[in-house]
Amino acid sequence: MPSDSRASDEAKRQPQPSETGTLMLRGSVLQMVLFACNLLTGFLLMPLLIHGLGERTYGLFALIGTIVGQLGLFDLGFMSTTERYMANAIARDDREASISIYSTSIALFIFLGVIVFAVVAAIAFSTPLWLKNAVEIWDFEIALLISGLNLAWLFPFAVMQGALAAAYRSDASTIAQIVNTVVRIVLTVIAVFAGYGIVGVAAAYFLSCFVQRVMMGFMMRKYLPGIGFRFGAVNRKTLRELMGFGRFVFLVKIFDQARYRIHNLLIAPMIGIVAVTHYSVAIRLADYFEALIYNISGVTRPVYVAHFARGEHHLLKEKFLVVARLSSAICCLFASEALVFGRPFIRLWLGQGFDDSYHALSVLVVGMFFALLQTPSRDVLRAIYKHQVDAFTNGVEVACNLVLTLLLLPVFGIVGAALGTTIPMVIVKAIVLPLYLCRTLKLSVVHYYFTVIQPAAITVVFSLACYFLFPVGAIHSFLVLALAMAAFGAALMVLLLATLPSLDKLTLVHAFGRARLQRIAGGKLLLRALGV
Repeated sequence: MPSDSRASDEAKRQPQPSETGTLMLRGSVLQMVLFACNLLTGFLLMPLLIHGLGERTYGLFALIGTIVGQLGLFDLGFMSTTERYMANAIARDDREASISIYSTSIALFIFLGVIVFAVVAAIAFSTPLWLKNAVEIWDFEIALLISGLNLAWLFPFAVMQGALAAAYRSDASTIAQIVNTVVRIVLTVIAVFAGYGIVGVAAAYFLSCFVQRVMMGFMMRKYLPGIGFRFGAVNRKTLRELMGFGRFVFLVKIFDQARYRIHNLLIAPMIGIVAVTHYSVAIRLADYFEALIYNISGVTRPVYVAHFARGEHHLLKEKFLVVARLSSAICCLFASEALVFGRPFIRLWLGQGFDDSYHALSVLVVGMFFALLQTPSRDVLRAIYKHQVDAFTNGVEVACNLVLTLLLLPVFGIVGAALGTTIPMVIVKAIVLPLYLCRTLKLSVVHYYFTVIQPAAITVVFSLACYFLFPVGAIHSFLVLALAMAAFGAALMVLLLATLPSLDKLTLVHAFGRARLQRIAGGKLLLRALGV
């Protein structure tokens, strides 16, 4: 059964620091690759879906995504909870606890999956109550049922992903996600050109996820050969302990999802289905930004848990500050790219008529920047059993979000929805949560803010200079846009890396391996630029 004893003598076996650092860096690099794949997927598929299906039909497909996304909350936070408790058990080399946690989580997720599919079926069969076109009703029902089955089937496999992450093998599950993305692109293109509509697109998603889950099963056998489902290991005491921790993770997930996803349900009746499509463009691009930061930061979660389990609070604070600074730099890099190049990108990508999508995106990115700066903070709070505060502040933020959105949506359209999200997000994530975390970890507030704001200040100055010195608005081809974004990103990345403290530079070099860096193209030049 899971236990959170912090005595260091219980930590019998852990990966060596160099091995752990290499695995963490590999996981982070693969998350960057996955981000590039997802960005390519959106770049290729969204205009294909909007123009191939039509704006109204794509709006229906976006509603399916919203419904399924909300029902994804039925995991009750147990994927993150499983990862947290598995990491603790692995840090203590407690195989019996690991098997009990894994088996109990699998059994629970099978039960939750059945409930989710039943709810999806009820929603699907109620479609004629609000949708009147017979063809649309049939397509919507079938596509929703396929998507619901895919979600229900996802739950047990999510436990595998959490277990691999706990064992510092998030790189393995990321490879499976990359394969899923590539297969989904191919199958979706076939479905649209063959005229199968949203039913074909939903089936393409289902089949690509099937490939991913087969790969996850093989990876569990390879990296955690002694961990598997055993009916006799399903334990009520383990379940109660997981549920005690997971209920607050569940609340955090509910509020995180509601922050963005509930807007489509408000926009559709208040403005119209077409507005859902325009807002979905902004949300999709913002999602990539958010997912990248969450996943890169998530690689370090087992490290926080391991330090806490062994009572190494000074190392936990040290790792947190390093990750916070690096996360800030990554947030700055991608937020500035979205703000500077978002307008020409959307125009080239989708054509004229989507300027309101860029305006909504700009507002969302500002709010998400401050929110994502706190991703390492929220991971630490979860590791040290203080995630109840994250759940409470998230709830207050979402309540304010809902009120502001209802007030601003009729006046400013989809930009009003973005403003309703951003205003409370900045207040809670830029002020309230950092102050609580610093008091809990006994960190200097001034030192913490300087750590995360320094990269932001550099980015603001650099971005403004580029925006006013170069004719970004005159870009009329993807080739020029790609070159401009690459040059901007490379220059800003070098600038941010050069201004990192020496300790952070050494940490990065040590994790990647100096010899490995020297072998890759430009590696020696990078080492000289870093001065390490």
